[in-house]
Amino acid sequence: MIEFMGKQLENPLIASSCIATESVSNVLRLAENGVQGAILKSCADYERGRVSGKREFAVDKKLGFTYASAPFESEILTLDECLEMLRTLRPQTEMLLIPSFTASSLAPEEWIPACQQLEAAGADGIQLDFFYMGNLIGTDGLSGRIVSLLRELNTALRIPVMPKLNINLPK
Repeated sequence: MIEFMGKQLENPLIASSCIATESVSNVLRLAENGVQGAILKSCADYERGRVSGKREFAVDKKLGFTYASAPFESEILTLDECLEMLRTLRPQTEMLLIPSFTASSLAPEEWIPACQQLEAAGADGIQLDFFYMGNLIGTDGLSGRIVSLLRELNTALRIPVMPKLNINLPK
């Protein structure tokens, strides 16, 4: 047994944010196969467009390249979709449910209300997805603004918060 985030787990298997964690049926399938927790596919507080792009993947062995592309809307759940997943999953499984949330800025008002909603819907913790912060890299005071946001979230939430940092963010 392993203790993680206040729960006793039979094994250390936690599924990261991916296709396997973007739907209720996929997460329940993970649970049925012994996975102890799931970082749900990242979500953001936005409205999905009517025409969403699709994931694309191609391999050209002759030229030796791999191409993968996915527009934002095919990779990021809406906040409402994630909340519905949590509300549906929580009564059906004891596995750790850790939604991943992202926003377009570091303004606390874009993060705190959504994270509080995720907590109220049954999240055991929240992954803060800073992976899509490319538009902020190089702005003045970026590191300090991240630290300030983390402090405010720590005060506003009762559950663990785990930042997922973009490799391009400054040290």
